[in-house]
Amino acid sequence: MEVTILGSAEAGLLNDVISAKSSLARALLDHKVGDEFEYETPGGPRKVKILRIE
Repeated sequence: MEVTILGSAEAGLLNDVISAKSSLARALLDHKVGDEFEYETPGGPRKVKILRIE
């Protein structure tokens, strides 16, 4: 999955764009390439590995 992090006003308008206030964006901003981590979603925890940052 590839995502772009933008402000909340822009996030809902485009595919694969998430709000900087979302739980995933907040978790991504605390990590670097190669990190694996879990973050909480309403549906339960999700695992993520950061492959690259552009």
